Amino acid sequence: MGLLELYFIVINIAGIVIMYSDKQKAKRGQYRTPERTIWTVAFLGGAIGTTIGYEKPSICT
Repeated sequence: MGLLELYFIVINIAGIVIMYSDKQKAKRGQYRTPERTIWTVAFLGGAIGTTIGYEKPSICT
């Protein structure tokens, strides 16, 4: 596995974790993850992970 593949795996896992965390904070009425952070992770290659984290938050439980 090359470094580029590893990078995309890590950034997409980060995207899933960030979106899941943001959804949990929203449910509890807490301060949420800034949208700029979410967009930055998506732009840096984590778009698939952020989409999965948004659409299917139950996969992280």
